[in-house]
Amino acid sequence: MGRSGTVSTGTAETGPPVTPPRPADVSRTGEATGSSGMATSSDVAPSSGMARSSGAARSSAARSLGVAGRSGAALLDDSVSDDAAGRLFIAMARLTRLMRRNAPVALSHGSTTALATVVNEGPIRVGDLATWEGVRAPTMTRIVDGLVVDGYAERIPDPADGRACLVRATPAGIEILRGARMARAQVLAAGLERLSSEQRAAVVAALPAIEALSADEPSAI
Repeated sequence: MGRSGTVSTGTAETGPPVTPPRPADVSRTGEATGSSGMATSSDVAPSSGMARSSGAARSSAARSLGVAGRSGAALLDDSVSDDAAGRLFIAMARLTRLMRRNAPVALSHGSTTALATVVNEGPIRVGDLATWEGVRAPTMTRIVDGLVVDGYAERIPDPADGRACLVRATPAGIEILRGARMARAQVLAAGLERLSSEQRAAVVAALPAIEALSADEPSAI
C-alpha cells in the first residue's frame, strides 16, 4: 500500500508524462523540416548536414543557368549558337533528326553509314572501314557481321592478302541505301517547299560551300 492508500504497482512515480520531442520530418527533397515545414538548423542532424546545402546549391545553380521553364536542349542550343559553326551544327542535327523520324531506315544509324561507306569506297577492309567511321575495329566487326547476316554486305577474299578479307555491298544493300536516300530527299524537298522563294534561293546558293565542307568524306547514305 502506498501512502495515498492506493495499491502500488511497483513502478517509480515519475510525475506527469513527458511528450518526447518530435523528430524532424524529411521532405521529398531530402531536407529536414520542423512542424512548420521549414528547415531549421536545429532540425538537421550533423550527419545529414549536406541536405540543406545541396538543395541551396541546386537552386543557386538553376538560377545562374536560367533554367526555369526551359529545356536542356534549349540550353545546349544557346551555348553553341553564337557563331556560324554553331548555328550550322544545330541546323544539321535538326535536319538529320527530321529525316530519321520521317523516313526511317531498317538499319541502325551506324549500320547505315557503314554500308554507305562500303558502297562508295568498297570493297574495303574492316579496319579501314572502322577508321572511316571513327569507331574501334571490334565495333565495326560487329556491325559488318550484322550487315552480312541481313544480306546487305558480304565478305570476299582480299586479292592482295590471302589471310585477309574485304567487305562488299550486295545488290540488296545498294537497293536499301538507294531507297533511303530517295525517301529522305523527299523529306527535305517538302521542307524546302515551305520556305519562301528567297530562302530557297539562299539554300541553293549555299550548297557549293556546304558540299565543300564534306568533300573529303564518303556519302553517309
